[in-house]
Amino acid sequence: MGKLFVDDRRPMPKTGYDVHCQDVASAKLMLSVMTFDGISLDYNLGEGGTGLEILEFMKEKGISFPHINIHSDSIIGRELMTEFCGKHFPDSEVTFRPG
Repeated sequence: MGKLFVDDRRPMPKTGYDVHCQDVASAKLMLSVMTFDGISLDYNLGEGGTGLEILEFMKEKGISFPHINIHSDSIIGRELMTEFCGKHFPDSEVTFRPG
């Protein structure tokens, strides 16, 4: 187990995370083949999509975590992801910390 960090620009923090993905496709792959106990998501992933797409994939596949961190600078993106988490992952703790 470990934590997944998803961001196309920021480097993965030196501590606290085990896998870094820079786009939706690689995050979906990692979520499909590995077990994690937490995730930290950016919203804007450049040409690679959005963090919301990853949350939608998690819902579709029945993947949830006790902790979901949103580290996006996008106010709209944070709001969309927070609303989605509240609706579909009510048992997850959702935090907002910079990546």
